[in-house]
Amino acid sequence: MSTPLEQLQLQFAAGILGTDRTVLDALRGPRDPGCLDAAQRLGIYRDAYRARLVEALQDSFSHTARYLGDDGFRELALQYIEVHTPAAASIRWYGDAFPDWLGAAHPQDGDVAELAALDWALRAAFDSADAEPLDAAALSSLSADDWDQAGFVLHPSLRLLEQRWNTVALWQALEREAAPPAARRLPGVVGVAVWRRALQPHYRTLDADEGAALRALQAGERFAAVCDRLAARRAPQAATALAGRWLRRWSEDGLLAGLRRADAGPGVIHAG
Repeated sequence: MSTPLEQLQLQFAAGILGTDRTVLDALRGPRDPGCLDAAQRLGIYRDAYRARLVEALQDSFSHTARYLGDDGFRELALQYIEVHTPAAASIRWYGDAFPDWLGAAHPQDGDVAELAALDWALRAAFDSADAEPLDAAALSSLSADDWDQAGFVLHPSLRLLEQRWNTVALWQALEREAAPPAARRLPGVVGVAVWRRALQPHYRTLDADEGAALRALQAGERFAAVCDRLAARRAPQAATALAGRWLRRWSEDGLLAGLRRADAGPGVIHAG
């Protein structure tokens, strides 16, 4: 059972969030008739609270805010705040639903939603859990039977995005503080991998095959199954060479964090 103080605190929070105004009954009226009344005083807290949330969103989505301008971003941020109240203990994680909300609430502005998704993925990669990269010796020690059953544990910071706009070009221009190019739809879907290597977030674009391969590995598929699917679309020699280039690039990028054998049960790590 909550105490009277806890009940008052909950009422005050609801008053600031705008979901309940019963806290006004508990607020003392001004001694001087010329002072602000209870609703006006509560409004000061409500406005300050929203301003702080807007600040947090501007920090997490700095490139998106620069792209839209202060007034344009603030308008969207306030719309988001009305339907999404913070759920985590730290304000750092406020905004996790912002890119998806932008895509749903403003579907005509796909470039903005994708830019926000890239902003958030890069910030999340920085704060993600760490893992020791898989070294080349672990790969070279695998036998033919091992390769048939091997899957990979990917770095926990890895996020795989799909973009239909020239979002990377927009982000790169904004990063240089240059005028961004005109937003345009791409002829197809472009994959983007976002991850952290050492202490620095990284990103790069992926073609359709590499994006599909990483998604499959992230879902727990065997590498051999990924290669079989690739060989069904390309000549065997070309598929083998491409898979080898992927492994070398993933190892160099620090995307591989461990090995998993499918016949050893789920989640069993054999090297890392």
